[in-house]
Amino acid sequence: MSDQSYDRVRQQIKSLGLKHKGGGSYEKDGKYYGRVTKQRGQYILKKAGKTIPGKALSKAKEPYKPEVKKKLIGVINNLPVPDTDSDGNLKADQPDYVKQDLKKLGLGSKYDGDKVYDKMMKAFDKALKPDDKEGQRLKKKIEDKWKKTGTLGGTKNDKLIFGGENVIGDLFNHIRLSGEREGDQTGPETDLKPDKKQKIDKVEKKTYEVKITIPYENVESGAGQDTEDPDEMEDQPDDVVIFRTIKAESEEEAEARAQIEADEAYDKLSKKNKYDYHEPDYDMMDVEVNEIESNKKVTKEERQIMAKENINKFVNSLEKGDAKQAGEDLKNALADKVTSSLDDAKTDVARSMFTGQQGADAPEADPFSGNDVEAQSDEAAQ
Repeated sequence: MSDQSYDRVRQQIKSLGLKHKGGGSYEKDGKYYGRVTKQRGQYILKKAGKTIPGKALSKAKEPYKPEVKKKLIGVINNLPVPDTDSDGNLKADQPDYVKQDLKKLGLGSKYDGDKVYDKMMKAFDKALKPDDKEGQRLKKKIEDKWKKTGTLGGTKNDKLIFGGENVIGDLFNHIRLSGEREGDQTGPETDLKPDKKQKIDKVEKKTYEVKITIPYENVESGAGQDTEDPDEMEDQPDDVVIFRTIKAESEEEAEARAQIEADEAYDKLSKKNKYDYHEPDYDMMDVEVNEIESNKKVTKEERQIMAKENINKFVNSLEKGDAKQAGEDLKNALADKVTSSLDDAKTDVARSMFTGQQGADAPEADPFSGNDVEAQSDEAAQ
């Protein structure tokens, strides 16, 4: 990991007066400003794109009052839907739901297209503003179609009105959706490249150990679990555990960087997923951050994992053609390997010091007993 690249990002964050929001996100004056991420192994601050207001859903210059909209909705949404035969002709006896809608509008129980039309247009007239030119234009389209065709949604001169007819819907939505907009959109992020000439404040850093645990989830609705088809059986993969060691100014900074590292690890694991029925589970991913004391010993298992990770980094750097980074990754890998080997050697020396035996099979010696463990073993055998 490039602590140096984060030094410049840290300076940017301080200069801009940003506050940590969570994960790799930062805000300014209470508003989201951007996030820190990694590109080609380097930390970089990305500024959020500009907010693009959503398009207006109506061409009305001024929004209509809620009570006006409510009254109009009460009429248009209750326009009766006439029941017709296979030829599109109005049935003499209409269903109860049509009669109920007619009664709600005060039109009796018998369907009369002219009366329904008059009721609808009076509702539009009451709602529509005289100076709303677009609304008046849409109203005239309804009037012209009714006069020309004798229908709104049916066949010519059948005197039937259907609320879903386009010209009715256009005027209804013009009033109903006035003052409303589509959801705002956000433009593309921009990379805030640090000024290389900018002086970087010296800070006292602490060392933190980051443990990233990424489990797998089954994504094939039971396949790969207890299925009868051998081809579909797939054991639950073990969790992937990744260790990182970082130097940060504070625990807050360490946690922010840890989340960035976790996101990067998850993305890489997802792209190289080798399973058919399982994939990395982001929601269940766990990130632990702990400060490492200066005298804390890294376990052999942790050292082996770190060595493996550095070897993978070395290979990736070579593939990218980054010789300088590849050299650093190789040094780290060799250092971890050597340290791990020295730990094994120390264990062998400790075991053989009082027993004369070497290797993993050497018995544990008790240097405080005053007895020869090997001799004890021979006596026990006799």
